[in-house]
Amino acid sequence: MKFFEELKKDKSVGFWFTLGLIVLYIITAIVYISCFNGTDEMNYVAFSFLLIGAVLSTVCVVFKKYTIASYVIGGTIFLSLLFYVYAVYYYVSVVMVGIDLDHFSTEFIVTTILFAVGTICGISNVFIPQTKKVIEETTVESEEK
Repeated sequence: MKFFEELKKDKSVGFWFTLGLIVLYIITAIVYISCFNGTDEMNYVAFSFLLIGAVLSTVCVVFKKYTIASYVIGGTIFLSLLFYVYAVYYYVSVVMVGIDLDHFSTEFIVTTILFAVGTICGISNVFIPQTKKVIEETTVESEEK
């Protein structure tokens, strides 16, 4: 219990944002693999980057490296998005030209929204302070003239 009390002490909005992003990345990874497992749109490197980002940022939070955790989240989600785009570019081109399909699938839309929200929030999280600045009170002695 002492660990959790110390974890909550002097934390800013960015810290809680980081914890929320860790959960979002795990959800995105689960949705991605459940929707596209065994298809051409599945890229296991993108899936791995989602899990690696969640695990590494959790480790950074446990070891009180909150700023590094936000950088890990921002970097891994961006790399994961790049590999996701690489995996689905052919599907998008087929739908846009109308060769085989009339519209985007629901799985594609949901996964793309999760990746987009995760990327925007993960990169913006880098710029949010993770801890509150503690201002130490010091007494200022007046100078004698």
